[in-house]
Amino acid sequence: MIAVASFAAVTYYQYEPQPPYPVPLANYIVLGFLGIGLVVMAWLARNRRRAIDDAGVVFVEAENPQTP
Repeated sequence: MIAVASFAAVTYYQYEPQPPYPVPLANYIVLGFLGIGLVVMAWLARNRRRAIDDAGVVFVEAENPQTP
């Protein structure tokens, strides 16, 4: 959540001062993806908690591969 908050802060400062068209459209696209990501994470946390836990294991194992 800290990463999302910092990403949202960076996106906010893209609006001051307002850049010329069509650059502002990118800001709305970023906010849309941010919103979609939050909804997906909330749904996963509520309905598929195991998927979030498994994703953490995959990344940990990728960083520290075990040799047989």
